[in-house]
Order: sequence, then C-alpha cells, then structure tokens
Amino acid sequence: MGNIELNIYCDEIKEETIKYMHVDNEKWIYIGILIVPVDKEEQLIRSLLNKRCGNPEAREWGKCERECSFHEKNDKEVHYKKLGTKDRYFIAERWLDFFMEDRELTWFYILGINLTNLNYDFFGNASGSERFLRIYNRFFRMAIQKSVKSYFSSYDTITINNLGQCIIKFA
Repeated sequence: MGNIELNIYCDEIKEETIKYMHVDNEKWIYIGILIVPVDKEEQLIRSLLNKRCGNPEAREWGKCERECSFHEKNDKEVHYKKLGTKDRYFIAERWLDFFMEDRELTWFYILGINLTNLNYDFFGNASGSERFLRIYNRFFRMAIQKSVKSYFSSYDTITINNLGQCIIKFA
C-alpha cells in the first residue's frame, strides 16, 4: 500500500497500587501511546486547538475577530491530576469526545501491566529502579511494535520519525 511516516507520543503511569473488590494491593503500571501519521499532525493539532476553545459558535482557535472570553479561560495546561476547575474539565471532556469519535487522525494503544503477576526472575537480578526500567523497556518496545503493526500492517514501509513523551505546546 505504500509508505507511512509516524510520530509516536508516549506517557506512562508509574507503579500504582490498586485495591478493589477482593484484591488487595495489586501493583500496576500503564503505558499509553498516541500514534499520529505525520501528514495528519497539523490537522490534528488544529482540531485539538479548536476543541480547546469551547465557544458554542464553533470559532477557530486564534481566528476570532476579537479574542473571545473562551480563549482566555481555556488557554492553560490540561493534566489529569489538575482537572480541579470546570474549564479544564470541559477541555478534557471535549478532547476525549474528539478522540473517541475520530477515526482518521489518531490511533491509541494503552497497555496495563500487573506487576504483582510478573516473575521478576525473567528480568535479571536487578532491583529497584534498574529492575523497573528493564520491565518498562521490555513492555514499551512490545507496545510500540504491537500497535504500529496492528494499525498500519497494510503499509509496505513504516517510518517512525519521532518517538517521545507527550509534550505538545500550543501557541
């Protein structure tokens, strides 16, 4: 089918202890991957900026004839641990709705690893942060390979141009 170039953005939740039902203290880590074809990245960023605005008149971010009040109150960092204000919450909600409905600009993969069930012997005799890095790196590579091959298997060549943390600064 040809070639595709991808940018991959990743983030992780480091070891969380989860208690639920009849299970005590399971330790989990999560790896989240956002895969964006290079030729669609500008369109994706523009769409996310427009969703950030929140103006019911569906204006485009940065193209209002005069700066509307939505721009000022919604021009802030959005992080899942800092959703304390309703403005941040609604930005996150609009973005999640966008990602759930979009089928052309983004592909996601989330891998949860139950550390409680792992046999640590498979990761050598390291301990502490070195052991965590070995585990993380093994599963990170697997998550990248699995997601890229699953979503883009019809392409002859897949090129990953950027592989990094999710750090996108909006103008």
